[in-house]
Amino acid sequence: MDVRILPQVTTPAAGPVRHQILILGPVFASTGFCITSGYGATAGLLRTALGRVSKTLNRITALVFGALAIRLVWE
Repeated sequence: MDVRILPQVTTPAAGPVRHQILILGPVFASTGFCITSGYGATAGLLRTALGRVSKTLNRITALVFGALAIRLVWE
C-alpha cells in the first residue's frame, strides 16, 4: 500500500490510526482474495465451456492465420 493513500482512509477522530491500519490490512487482503477467487472460478467455468468448442476455435484460428499469410505473400 502506498503511504500517500493512508490519510484518505484513516481518520484520527475515529481512534488510533495504528489500529485502523491494522484492521485495514486484513480487510484489504480478504477482499483481494475474494475477487481473485472469483476470477479463478470464472476462468474455470469458461475453460469447461470453451473446451467443448476448442476444435472449432482452432480451425477458425488456422483459417485466419492462413488468410493473413496469403495476404502477406501477395503484398
